[in-house]
Amino acid sequence: MLTTLLIKNLAVIREIEVSFEGGLTVLTGETGAGKSILMDALQAIMGGRVSKDSIRSGEKSALVQAAFYFPEEKAVSSGLFPYLEDGSLVLSREIFRDGRNTVKINGNLSNTAMLRGISAYLISIHSQNDNQILFQKELHYRFLDSYAKNGELFQKYSECYEAYQKISAEMAQLQSKEEQDNGRIDYLKFVISDIENAKLLPDEEETLKQGKASLKNKEKNQKNKESATCALYENEQSAYYYVSVALEATAQMDGMEELADRLETMKNEIYEISESIRKKAQDFEGEYQNLDEIEDRLAEIYRLKQKYGGTFDGIFSYLEKAKAELSFIEHRESRIEELTGKKGEIHRELTRLAQLLTQSRQQAAGELSCRLEEELHELMMPNAVFSIRLNPEVEFRSYGAEQVEFLFSANAGMEAAPLSKIASGGEISRVNLALKSVLRGIDPACAFVFDEIDTGLSGRAAQKTGEKMYTIARDSQVLCVTHLPQIAAMADNHFLVSKEETKNDTQTTVSPILGEERAEELARMISGVAVTELTRQNAKEILTLAQNFKTGVLE
Repeated sequence: MLTTLLIKNLAVIREIEVSFEGGLTVLTGETGAGKSILMDALQAIMGGRVSKDSIRSGEKSALVQAAFYFPEEKAVSSGLFPYLEDGSLVLSREIFRDGRNTVKINGNLSNTAMLRGISAYLISIHSQNDNQILFQKELHYRFLDSYAKNGELFQKYSECYEAYQKISAEMAQLQSKEEQDNGRIDYLKFVISDIENAKLLPDEEETLKQGKASLKNKEKNQKNKESATCALYENEQSAYYYVSVALEATAQMDGMEELADRLETMKNEIYEISESIRKKAQDFEGEYQNLDEIEDRLAEIYRLKQKYGGTFDGIFSYLEKAKAELSFIEHRESRIEELTGKKGEIHRELTRLAQLLTQSRQQAAGELSCRLEEELHELMMPNAVFSIRLNPEVEFRSYGAEQVEFLFSANAGMEAAPLSKIASGGEISRVNLALKSVLRGIDPACAFVFDEIDTGLSGRAAQKTGEKMYTIARDSQVLCVTHLPQIAAMADNHFLVSKEETKNDTQTTVSPILGEERAEELARMISGVAVTELTRQNAKEILTLAQNFKTGVLE
């Protein structure tokens, strides 16, 4: 059971810590006092969504912490057993303004997904929204399956149904595209041919660019070589020619032998330099000898890039995708045949599971109807008729082969009809409570929370509702937020939620009330504003009636 709830800086709550006992605990208070914040805190500790806007103004974070205790006989059978420490479980969740959450389970870091995973074993919260769910016949199968304990069977059906839908969708997609195939095949074949005929090589574009630069450099070198060699040797007016003339003239002069030798050396040096320039210029020649060829090849690559992928590597990627798609289209018929066989297998399994689900629901429907009628009779609806109709579907649905629909009649002589058409607010609240009462032995939660599900009730019906909650609380902890004194009177533990306002601050407090305080609170609930002696007497009478009922139950 839930033993302690600590809340810090959540909405108008600065800090409260509430200790709970077993049995029936009720929380009452004026509208707007903060009862809904307590429900929000419980939702938070169950892993539900919490808005950062709910953090108290001026604070960086909000904290919710809840402690649970499981007696030894229940701890072993609980799905929480691996998490328990001497039967205890402490959960905490801190919510920060930047959206972060810090979750701890018995002091160890965890996450909200884990909280959601274990929440089914902790608290089962029922609110006015549940009344609206009862109006949605497409959700009625959930209640029937819970009673029939179809959880595992329904899970298998759901997985099989999902697989069937997936394979059906793929087949439909394949078949719908058959008409488009011919034109697409022609296009893909053209793309593949266009790219493959270009016979591109890996890194070819970069190699071409380097070759282009090299070739331009070669042309420059060629011009410089011609200029240099012509000036040195190959031209009639070259340096070699003039040095040769000078050498011949010097050699014929007396006493010029040394100078003639130097000119001879110069002549040979000029020749050797000229030859070296010519040979080194040849070394600069690259693979590509024709700049036009390189430009044409680069233009072809540019064309392919523009059409397929935008980059050189993108051309190859586009080619692979085209080949894959062409292969997929060309093998479409064989794929359809393969899927048809698989679909048949899945359909047979789906049919088998659906039949098992239908049989289980048919058997459980009669039992659940009878038990709900008994519960409703106890809740001051002696003529209530409740039945469950299974409407076969033409094809399989996510919820099975039939739609489950709840039918109800509150008055004698009236034929049962869909809940949404005839049930009043008070009637639907009692139907909801009857469902919770019947299903409580199936629900794995250790505590039940009823958040103002008593809408539309009054008088004897409200008293009977309180008695029913008290009865449920004999073997399960029950927390109830209520505005009805008849229900509040049945409490084993009664807390008053109040809001204190000052000029600069507002905060909610939760405090236990006992003895005369309880009678005063019930009197306030009866009268609304002005508490009179008569309403106090009425409150005491309601408490006495509740005590008499409790004594009878306990005896």
